[in-house]
Amino acid sequence: MNKTTNDLRRDIARVVVEDSHQWSSAMLGKSRDEYVTFITDTTKWGGQVELNILSSIYCFEIATIDIQTGRLDIYGEGRQVCSFD
Repeated sequence: MNKTTNDLRRDIARVVVEDSHQWSSAMLGKSRDEYVTFITDTTKWGGQVELNILSSIYCFEIATIDIQTGRLDIYGEGRQVCSFD
């Protein structure tokens, strides 16, 4: 995969716009319009929501470790079925 960070941001925004059921304002913590503005702003950082979306888009697991607490999170763990457009 050869994508820029801006490409990834646009991919995330597209998924949020296209799947209003999965990515509601309750899941995003703000309205979908506010979220799209947020995630496409290159001065903002992503987090759990973005890792979850990227994992679902690209059909791979993403593991993160918080080095201060040792907490391990895995996004897309055991994902079996992915479809590509």
